[in-house]
Amino acid sequence: MSIASVSPVVAFETQTVYAASKGALAQMTRVLAITGGPAGIRSNAVLPGVVDTDIMEGVVDNGREMLASFGPAHPIGRIGTADEAAEAVAFLSSDAASFITGALLPVDGGWTAQ
Repeated sequence: MSIASVSPVVAFETQTVYAASKGALAQMTRVLAITGGPAGIRSNAVLPGVVDTDIMEGVVDNGREMLASFGPAHPIGRIGTADEAAEAVAFLSSDAASFITGALLPVDGGWTAQ
């Protein structure tokens, strides 16, 4: 299981290196699905969109408020929560997802659907 971001799917002009690293992680997830499949090993990645965390605290003033300001850009009308991303990880890690491998699952409130 990998945690990437929506960066392999959408482009942000200020995130060249970040997007490249997350794109590599997404491709590695797919390759591991192919190579691990015969041994029963599944490989998937969750692609979170903007999530309400304290990651921006200390980086910019009012980091959480800055993240929340992205809410209207999502079709669902808000940013995500860490619990929502964790639920996707739990699902893909469970037996309920036993036939899912090589998937890149956006958990992004519809950001990548636009």
